[in-house]
Amino acid sequence: MPTPVTDGIYLYVINDRGIMWCLDAKTGKEVYARQRLRSATYSASPVLADDKIYVTNEDGVTVVVKAGPRFEVLAENDFDDYTLSSPAISEGQIFIRTTKFLYCIGNRTGL
Repeated sequence: MPTPVTDGIYLYVINDRGIMWCLDAKTGKEVYARQRLRSATYSASPVLADDKIYVTNEDGVTVVVKAGPRFEVLAENDFDDYTLSSPAISEGQIFIRTTKFLYCIGNRTGL
């Protein structure tokens, strides 16, 4: 089961079937409910950066959802490989590990 993530205003919850909820972080009141991500099993926890929520399913698809009170899928990226890993974000780069590769998405820094 993925761990929820918060931006301090909203709490984003995703279950292992790819159903997403957004709750008010202070009151627990539902902001939106039962929004469906791509159908798959979700074990990795979502991460939040730059007002975007990144969540990867076991089929290797990373779904990017806009953070905020309205559900909006911004992108889906398919790595075509099995993964249980949560994305990691550092210095504007996103790292995603699958069974075959470690992907780095973003501009090179410090080289």
